This record gives sequence, C-alpha cells and structure tokens, in this order.
Amino acid sequence: MTMQPEEYREGGRNGAVLKFASRVTWANLRLRRGLATSNALWDWHYALVEGRVERRDGIITLQNDQRRPVRIWRFTRGLPVKWSGPTLNASQNQIAIEELEIAHEGLKLGAAAALSLSEAGGLLGL
Repeated sequence: MTMQPEEYREGGRNGAVLKFASRVTWANLRLRRGLATSNALWDWHYALVEGRVERRDGIITLQNDQRRPVRIWRFTRGLPVKWSGPTLNASQNQIAIEELEIAHEGLKLGAAAALSLSEAGGLLGL
C-alpha cells in the first residue's frame, strides 16, 4: 500500500512544508501457481470478460513445509483484472504457470484476517 502525503505551504513559514496523511492506494495482487485441474481462476476472470462483474473477498494463506499457516491476508472486493496462462512451447520443458492479477479495495494481515470455515464459504476459494 502507498500513501502520498498532502502538502500544505503555510503562509509566512518558508522553512518547511507541512505534510498530512491522505488516502491509501493498494497495489494489485498477483497470484501465481502451477496450472491446476481447477478452472476457478479462469472462470472468475472470464465472467468479467463476458460482462458479469463479480467482486469477491478472499484469503491468502502463506504455509510452511508442514502446510501450517504462517501468515494470513484477507483482501476485500477483489476484481480480476488480468489472467495469463502458460507459454505453450513444445521445444521447452517448463512448468505450466498461470497468474491472476486482482485489483482490490483493502488488505488486512494477521489474526483479524482469519475467518472460521463457516464464514469463509462465500470467499474466493482457490
């Protein structure tokens, strides 16, 4: 997230410019994974292409080697703005990766971001 402070040039005070907090802007999220059998990312993005805009909240969980959560982030009102798939080149031996870029209206970190499984039912589950 980024916050550009608003500047105020006070009359008669030439040695400094006052700075005040302003609105925060959020960078888009970029989710990457190996191409899976699930079409969830493609379907969500393609619905937007067809004019069916569907904003979703979502949870991103960073896991350790034992698949236990280390960090949890929750984004709100996500909108899929870009999907990219694997480069299909038969002469190379590479893992097929898909990427979804999500514009959103906020991100929370930590315990406040965690939800119970019953609450998470309507969230973006990937």
